[in-house]
Amino acid sequence: MTGRTRVIAIDGPSASGKSTVGRRLAAALGYLYVDSGSLYRGITWQVLRSGRNPSDPDAVLSALRNLRIDFFVEAGTVRFKINGSEPGADLRAETVSAGVSAVAALPEVRTQVTAWLRELAQRQGLSIKSMRTGQAEAAGAGTPMQIHLAGANAGIQGFLGSVDANTGDLLLGWDTDQFPTDVYLTTKIMLAFLKHKGGLAPGGVNFDAKVRRESFEPIDLFHAHIGGMDTFAKGLKIAARIRAEGKLDAMLRQRYASWDSGIGAEIEAGKHSFASLETYMLGKGDVAPNRSGRQELFENVVNLYIT
Repeated sequence: MTGRTRVIAIDGPSASGKSTVGRRLAAALGYLYVDSGSLYRGITWQVLRSGRNPSDPDAVLSALRNLRIDFFVEAGTVRFKINGSEPGADLRAETVSAGVSAVAALPEVRTQVTAWLRELAQRQGLSIKSMRTGQAEAAGAGTPMQIHLAGANAGIQGFLGSVDANTGDLLLGWDTDQFPTDVYLTTKIMLAFLKHKGGLAPGGVNFDAKVRRESFEPIDLFHAHIGGMDTFAKGLKIAARIRAEGKLDAMLRQRYASWDSGIGAEIEAGKHSFASLETYMLGKGDVAPNRSGRQELFENVVNLYIT
């Protein structure tokens, strides 16, 4: 790993042990531990401390422009001061909890937090506890959908380095150390990787297996590893072809065209709050007719490449 920075992101639902695992992992590896959610809470805390409304995008961005953050390390954990003051326990105050979602939804805020995390990652290996909302999710393990979504979110935030490719039973919803054999799944994963980073770097696709597996003999691991690599290789070739021909991308652009102009573009630019959208809809009256998502059409187009 000489000359490279390794970032380990930990994700999971509320109260699942992310903080405990993150701290212990950082201590074992000699990494720094940072709770990325606390950075969003810190911004929210500063917005409230300056007398502004966390639901007002302009107020949040004004506070962000005037915010100075100083990081320091205490017992292996990254802590920070904002404009000279440490938030401490106030980060968990009810007012901060009530406002943090609106603050974290702003693209400018996410960009700033990502920049801070990258800055920290340059100092030392970093163990990140992710927000459940996916602001800093990286390669996850568990169900196939978790692998796909985690890879996409990591790519969006620029933290895509590798993927823990073990999967599980969809009916169980947790990692059972099975190896991927679903080409449809690996195609979707590779589409996300090619879109957001043009591939994986500096890591790759990794597998692991424990004796809790039902198929535990050495020959089973041989079949599992070879089959898993072949499945990802086939998914990569299909994803590259889909990207090259551009048909699916064109369909997606048309499907989400309403976000490219008007109110959709304004929402993406962070120019609206729930209050302003309520005012907009009250003035608009009836909603515009829904447009079909053409779910099966999209899936069938992907199938054309797979079959």
